[in-house]
Amino acid sequence: MLQHQHDFSGNADHSASLGDVLHGTAQLPRSLSSRERARHIGNRMSRGWREDGDVIYMLTWSDGTSGQTWTRHLVQGGHLVTPDAAQMLRSKSFHPTNELVRMVAILKGKYLVGRHKIPEVQRAFHAHPLAAPHPEVACLLRSQLTSQHLQAMGLSHIVVAHEPLPGHSHRLVLGQENLFVCNTHDPVDLGQQRPGIAFVAWEHASPLSLAA
Repeated sequence: MLQHQHDFSGNADHSASLGDVLHGTAQLPRSLSSRERARHIGNRMSRGWREDGDVIYMLTWSDGTSGQTWTRHLVQGGHLVTPDAAQMLRSKSFHPTNELVRMVAILKGKYLVGRHKIPEVQRAFHAHPLAAPHPEVACLLRSQLTSQHLQAMGLSHIVVAHEPLPGHSHRLVLGQENLFVCNTHDPVDLGQQRPGIAFVAWEHASPLSLAA
């Protein structure tokens, strides 16, 4: 468990400051689940996310859910989990975290133009360094975002830029029609489609876990 802050977000006016988030989490009842706490605090941001030009910021909060349980949870929630995505979630290398608050930065627009590889997109964001997400961030985002949310963001899909798990060469992708799939390449330049690429701006152990 990370016990210290990784703060890459920079502009608190647009990405929500760590102090605001931690203050909000400390005021919530302990009886709420991690997903309920993340949704409650995320709703303090406009529409559950905040936009700064071609960057969308969203909050996630991990709760130790295993990959296999995520598959069941997403299917029960009406999401279409493809067999290759389910296979990745069943991987022994999928190690969930618990009570970890992350600010996710989804890059789109100018950061993607003319770039064909995810590392190129990551380097194009000059403001602050971005980290590769844990694969569970894809599950957390999928559980929070519907196809209608993606449309409101102006995105056709979101590629989560996690490091491929051992034995897997692909990344998890949130698509329209509540799809949860894998892609075996870096799907950045896709013609008329409007992808977003998700990284982590900062992450921090929640105050509830530190107080336990």
